Amino acid sequence: MRPHAAVLLLVLAAAARAHDVGLSFAQLRLGKTSLEARVSFAIGDAKVLVPIDEDGDGRLSTEEISRGTPRLKELAAQALVVELGGRAVEPEPGEVYVDPGDAVHLVVSFPAEGAALATVRCALFARLPRGHRQYLTLSDDSGALLVKRMLDAKHPSAEVALQSLPADERPTGINLLELGARHILTGYDHLLFLLALVLVTRSLVEMAKIVTSFTVAHSITLALTGLGVLEGLPSRLVESAIALSIVYVAVENLVRRDIRRRWLLTFFFGLVHGFGFASALGELGLGSGGTGIVFPLLTFNLGIELAQLALAAVALPVLAWLRRRRFFVQRLVPVGSCVVALAGGWWLFERTFGL
Repeated sequence: MRPHAAVLLLVLAAAARAHDVGLSFAQLRLGKTSLEARVSFAIGDAKVLVPIDEDGDGRLSTEEISRGTPRLKELAAQALVVELGGRAVEPEPGEVYVDPGDAVHLVVSFPAEGAALATVRCALFARLPRGHRQYLTLSDDSGALLVKRMLDAKHPSAEVALQSLPADERPTGINLLELGARHILTGYDHLLFLLALVLVTRSLVEMAKIVTSFTVAHSITLALTGLGVLEGLPSRLVESAIALSIVYVAVENLVRRDIRRRWLLTFFFGLVHGFGFASALGELGLGSGGTGIVFPLLTFNLGIELAQLALAAVALPVLAWLRRRRFFVQRLVPVGSCVVALAGGWWLFERTFGL
């Protein structure tokens, strides 16, 4: 069984079997003018948020449900934060449904008429036990799944495209260019990887080959994953592999004096980074195969490349000039490589163990 399919089956099996403590579900569905949400918590988590299990027996009696309903309705209004156009949207009054021995379901809706993109954030992680996760899904008005994402305290939000809206209201090319550029400009792990690579290069030609190799490689996996030719990899595996690539290159800077054909190494690791970009595209609900993905895929990737080229145009001449200074080669390169290795090592530890 493919890795991502196995993970999804395990999650859905957990949902069918019971609502496990430490795992909640946020099921979003697009209506014609609203975004409807159903957030489900296990009883054990619900009573942490609202102390309605008065006798502590792990079940909710009819009387406890009746007395706790007003507080649960207040919780429903706080469970999710939805932003449209950078502004939080006030939810409409919610409803509550309780399975006495199983789960609490909070139902709420947000006005979303005319919106193309939404940011959805679980607002309750700070009040839940450490390690809590929330499985978020978004479906269109026909029930077709558009987005699936696992949220946690470190990554509490997801940016999603509201796909069931009319075509002229969906993300435009400018939106997608901006999202691609923003992803690389705020993707400090990708940027640190490139910095570690070019720190020891000796000429602008070598630097250009490295940047080009990275661009070609990540574009290949981004395109093949977006078009459905390749299956996406689990997010934790991809993010850990990206951190490992940073550590490897930084350590290589310290232990090897003559590093040739680094563009080949860059190409290999660039394929891995491409899966990370594909994951970011998938979070917008645009990561499924078919002809409808081609324009968003190309535009998102173009945004990445434009931002990368802009950074390279500034950084590469500066690094080439610094390479001619002895203090840079003898001191700043080793110190910089150590800092990069430490940052990559922390990310590797954090992502591998899900901290």
